Order: sequence, then C-alpha cells, then structure tokens
Amino acid sequence: MIHVMEEKVNKTKDSQGQLRKKQKEYTRNLIIEGLIRSMTKDPINWSVPDVASEAGVSIATVYRYFRTKEELVQGLRTYVGCRLGVFDMQPPRTSQEYISLCYEIYQRSVDNMDALRIYRASELYLEERGQFMPTRLQWISSIFAVPFPSFQGQEQEYLARIILLLSSSAMILAFKDYLDLSGEEAAKTAVWAILKLASAGSSADGDDEPASGCKTEL
Repeated sequence: MIHVMEEKVNKTKDSQGQLRKKQKEYTRNLIIEGLIRSMTKDPINWSVPDVASEAGVSIATVYRYFRTKEELVQGLRTYVGCRLGVFDMQPPRTSQEYISLCYEIYQRSVDNMDALRIYRASELYLEERGQFMPTRLQWISSIFAVPFPSFQGQEQEYLARIILLLSSSAMILAFKDYLDLSGEEAAKTAVWAILKLASAGSSADGDDEPASGCKTEL
C-alpha cells in the first residue's frame, strides 16, 4: 500500500515538473517574441521595459529569465535555431544531404521571417558570421568537390561562394523581400540554381545534366 502511494506521489511530482517546464518555456518564448516586436519597431534603442510591455509580462519577469540585454539576444538565437530546427539536424556529409538541408530550412523559414530578420541585425549574428564563414566555405567546397571533380582550384572556390550565398539567410529573406516567393518556391529556385551551377562542371562536354546522386525533382 505504501509502495503504491509513493508511486502516485512520484508521478504527481513528475507531472508537476513537466508542467513547470512547459510554463517556463512558454514564458521564455513570450519574452523573445516581445523582443522581436520591440526590435522591429526600434532595432537600436529598444529596452527591457519595451520588451516586457510587448510580451505582456512584468519587467521583473524578463530579468528573471534574462539578466541582460545580451542574454536576450542569445535567447533570440536559440529561439530562431529551434524554430528552424537547426539544432536537431545532422551536419550534411554529401552534396545531396546539403541540398536537402537547404530545401528544408527554406521551407521552415517562412513562418519565422521576422525573427530571422531581427537576429541577422544583431551584433551577435555579425560576430558569429565573421567567425564561422571561412570554415563554412571550406566545408561546402569539400562537400561538393567529390561529386563535381571538374571544378578545381579557383573554380571550386567560386562554386563554394555561390552555393553559400544561395543557402544563406540573406538569400532566404531576399526571395521574400524582392520576389515575395513562398518558402516552397524559394527553396525550389535555390536548389535548382545550386544543381545547375554544380552540374555545369560535372562532365567534360559541359552539359547541364546533374551529377549522379543529385535530384532535380523537388
């Protein structure tokens, strides 16, 4: 009898713990969404009281979750990453995996344009971009060098630069801002361009057939 009662108490505690966790996550997201609206209105002079007002919580609640403005921006980074699913994705090891990942991120970005746009305007994003961009270029170059060996030296570097741009958050926003494309259409356009560029050097006669393993049907 005592054992059964202990099990019920433990289940109740677990349930309460999960509920508190969900409530905390909900409040964190409210605050970050308040940050997005505040920075949309004033990306330079936004303040913690502004964020609290937009989020519909007290200033004290904001500070309970984020001690500084820098931590708020870090929270925005996590928010964007979770919404795009990048934290759960495995790093691509092949060109086909890279293209599939690019397609998926384009589609997921549709409902998170404001958050993505605000994060890209932050100092944290600019610091990270400068830090990781050379590594990302080398990574793309090595991934696409195997299926498209005709590109050598400088040409391989050119290809990596263009693929990086086509798969960047800047290009995702550009498709929306300049052409008002849906995530699906933007993804198809970007992937088509990557495949055409890469396949241009995949054969000696310079035809446009995609290299083996890279799909053109989306």
